[in-house]
Amino acid sequence: MLLIVGFIGVACDNPHRSEHVRSSESISVSIAPPLLDSLRESTDNPIYSIREASVSAPDKLESIGDWNQANKPLKTAFSHTLDTPARVEIDLSAGSLESGGRNKGGPPSGQLMQTTDGDVMWSATIQVDNSYRLRLHLSEVSLPKKAKLWVTSDREEVVGPFDRGLASPEGDIWTPSVAGPEIRLVVMLPESDPVASFNIVQVAQIFRLDPSGEPIH
Repeated sequence: MLLIVGFIGVACDNPHRSEHVRSSESISVSIAPPLLDSLRESTDNPIYSIREASVSAPDKLESIGDWNQANKPLKTAFSHTLDTPARVEIDLSAGSLESGGRNKGGPPSGQLMQTTDGDVMWSATIQVDNSYRLRLHLSEVSLPKKAKLWVTSDREEVVGPFDRGLASPEGDIWTPSVAGPEIRLVVMLPESDPVASFNIVQVAQIFRLDPSGEPIH
């Protein structure tokens, strides 16, 4: 059972840094936790909405096709850098959602929930119109050891859990990808250590390619 208790504030280049994402694309989940089922039924608005690539980043779209005409390996993605990175700070160590669950000075965005067991879940959605697959770039990641993360799509796809073990030495995480046009990041914090912070700085958009190497959009 979930109790929706409030909202947390968020204030707000390179999708192929494979040395930092390690085996994230092999992470999968066969049975979605009930908490994630509840989230899929919610209707919170995206904290960011990005127009389709042909409108928001036509030069980057064209550069994929140009590269693929003469180079290998083929490029299949580029990243949208958020104009204002989303700064997420969660600190419920004092035990009060009202006092600890808001980011001072930031607009109320993202959904904050608490389970009957006392664990804390934060989630937020980013949308990229007409996108095939999406993944997120998090920076300055600070998570407790027992924190768990998932990414989900609006097409019943759930990937996770993964944890801070995916972080680079610099504290960056590239999440696994899910089908577009929306990606939801879910962070679960244990009742014993409900403190976390990170930035959402980029959204990588992954394309299918036609036989000539041009991105399909």
